[in-house]
Amino acid sequence: MIEMLVVIAIIGILASLLVGIAPVAVSKMRVSRAQAELASLSTSIAYYQSKKGYYPPDNTAMTTQSPLFYELTGTLQTNITATPSLRSQQTVETLTSGTAGQTFNLFNLPGFMNYTADPAELNSLNCFPGLKPTQYGSFYIAGNSGATFSVLGSQVPGPYMTNTASKSQLNPWHYVSSNPTHNPNSFDLWLDISIRGQTNRISNWSKDPEIVGDFQK
Repeated sequence: MIEMLVVIAIIGILASLLVGIAPVAVSKMRVSRAQAELASLSTSIAYYQSKKGYYPPDNTAMTTQSPLFYELTGTLQTNITATPSLRSQQTVETLTSGTAGQTFNLFNLPGFMNYTADPAELNSLNCFPGLKPTQYGSFYIAGNSGATFSVLGSQVPGPYMTNTASKSQLNPWHYVSSNPTHNPNSFDLWLDISIRGQTNRISNWSKDPEIVGDFQK
C-alpha cells in the first residue's frame, strides 16, 4: 500500500511538472517558427531587391495588406491596351479586368512592379520559390463571389485577418519599405503572435520578441 501511494505521488509530481512546462514549450515553438518564417521572407525580399534594384513596394495605408505576395511571386499581365488582367505565380486566383483595378486599390498602388506580358518569362520572376500554401491566404473583396486578392501571412496564432465570406483566416505580415522606422535603408518586417495571453512582435530589427500588449482575439 505504501509503495502504491509513493508511485501515485511521483506520478502526480511529474504530471504537475509537465503541465507547467507545456505552455513554455508551446511558446518557444511559436517564436521559433515565426522567426524561421521571418528569415525566409526576408531572404526573398532581399533577392527581389538584388534583381530589381529596389525593395517591393508597400501599402502606405495598411501595413498588413501589402502586395508582397504578388511582387515576390510575379504576375502575368495581359490585355495591355486596356485594363490589365493579372495571374499570380502561384495561380491562386485570376485577376480579371474587372477586379484588377479593385485589387490595386486594395494595395493602394497604381499597379505591380514585378510583372511580365510573356507567359514564358513568368517563372523567372519568382523570388520566393519556397513559398508554402500555409504562408499565404486568399480573401474576397466585399460584394464579390470569388477570391480576388492574396496576402502573405503565418499560421502562428496572432491577430488574425479574417473574411467571413471566404472563410479565410491568416495572421498577416506587416511590411513597410517606403518609410521604414527601424531600418531606414531597407524595410521593416514584423509579425505579431500570441504567447500566453500577450501579443509578442517578431521583427527584423530585434533578435528577441517584443511584448506590445495583451492579446486581443
